[in-house]
Amino acid sequence: MDSARNYFEGTQKIQYEGRDSKNMMSFHHYNPEQMIGNKKMKDHLRFSVAYWHTFCFEGKDMFGADLFNRSWNNYSDPLDQSL
Repeated sequence: MDSARNYFEGTQKIQYEGRDSKNMMSFHHYNPEQMIGNKKMKDHLRFSVAYWHTFCFEGKDMFGADLFNRSWNNYSDPLDQSL
């Protein structure tokens, strides 16, 4: 069984490389250690994910077709999907 946890396994932490970086998988403007006022940027801008809406949404559009083909959405039992 392939879960969302396994799907992202091996993904590296995204690093700040500056605005001139050609790396698509880097932060160009978000530098977590940069001070803004009396706080670091990472304390002002805290990233989060709404689990259900991000990983469990099938991508249905107004016509009802599933747009996302995610292996963990192919289970009929919701408890199996949650693993």
